[in-house]
Amino acid sequence: MADKAVERLAGLGAHVDEIEPNLDPIEIMKPLWSVALALGVAPMTKGQRALIDPPKLDLADPGFHLSALDYRRLEQARENFSRRLTMLLAKYDLLVTPQLAIIPFAAGHEVPPGSQMQRWWEWSPFTYPFNLTQQPAAAVPCGFTTSGLPVSMQIVGAKFSDALVLRAAHAYEIAHPFALPTVQ
Repeated sequence: MADKAVERLAGLGAHVDEIEPNLDPIEIMKPLWSVALALGVAPMTKGQRALIDPPKLDLADPGFHLSALDYRRLEQARENFSRRLTMLLAKYDLLVTPQLAIIPFAAGHEVPPGSQMQRWWEWSPFTYPFNLTQQPAAAVPCGFTTSGLPVSMQIVGAKFSDALVLRAAHAYEIAHPFALPTVQ
């Protein structure tokens, strides 16, 4: 579906190059995510923690055990990864990816039921690299699966190019308005 959306962007005048940017900073993101969760969980009472989904508490646990030196090494790795993205986006105005790697699944699950996945980042590899590096990104609806579930592309820009990302998303939405499928 995102491929078709990219073709539509080209039809609007965008020059499109297909690239494989190899952007998977999962080993940086996981421990940083754990620290962020640990910061949220730390001030909670035992009763408040009991209200949190157990997978979130499991994800927070490593954050309580990360040393300051290890945390700083992760921040340096994040800075290096951010520089790689900055260099990539110096060559391109925007990156377009699928927003998600899979079709939507039932709410209330961290991963699709019955899948072999363990954590949310396995089905969301296109979002956290840009959250990690603070690149502006817009999820733009671009179609539906054969079963009528929504699909979005993600338009990503260089740091501080929020206006460019929003203009591209707006141009796409004006040319290809999001319309719900008809119910039969």
